Amino acid sequence: MATGKQETGQMDYVAPGSPEHAALLGLVKAPTGETLGIDGWTLSDPLAFGPAATETYLLRLLRGKVNELNGKMPKVQSEDRNKEGYAPPMWRPSDTPVRGIV
Repeated sequence: MATGKQETGQMDYVAPGSPEHAALLGLVKAPTGETLGIDGWTLSDPLAFGPAATETYLLRLLRGKVNELNGKMPKVQSEDRNKEGYAPPMWRPSDTPVRGIV
């Protein structure tokens, strides 16, 4: 899988689903027979979540991280208001003139 650094020209770019992305999420490849593993991944440090973290909590946390790792790359927002993915500019309070008592 290409890292994408060449395509984007950004040295800090991390391609979705890459090994660097997995490391940022705190995931490592699960060894065979790992009880705390989903889709071949496990948490790099399950003890980082404290001694009271239950196995259920860790599995749900792991499921969320694996889903993020395997997710699709988000669509780039369109600048054309007639195309899919267009979002109007955000309203900022400073854009409106001040009225009333100041």
